[in-house]
Amino acid sequence: MPYDNVIDWHVTPFRGERWLDAWQPTAAKALSFGATQWTITRSNDDTLHYRQTTRWNSKEDFEAWWYDDETIAARSEVINWHHKPLLPVWHDILGTANPAADAETASAAGS
Repeated sequence: MPYDNVIDWHVTPFRGERWLDAWQPTAAKALSFGATQWTITRSNDDTLHYRQTTRWNSKEDFEAWWYDDETIAARSEVINWHHKPLLPVWHDILGTANPAADAETASAAGS
């Protein structure tokens, strides 16, 4: 069963773009540790609130990424640009749809 890991980043004023530029490559690197998807979104109502979601088949893979030396270094780089504490939270996936991926799979099967 896949799991979503959600991290709510509350960035301090005037640091949102700097935080995003510094952290986004680390979020993307989660794929090389087994994440099947990642997103970073920003709230329309509170533009200092960013939400990072990564999808994992294994919580251990997340731990390997989260405690990797490069991820720790990246977290250290942005530590003064967000409010603490930073708490990763797990969500069970109860329903999902991805029509584009479903269409791609169907197309490949028909080839």
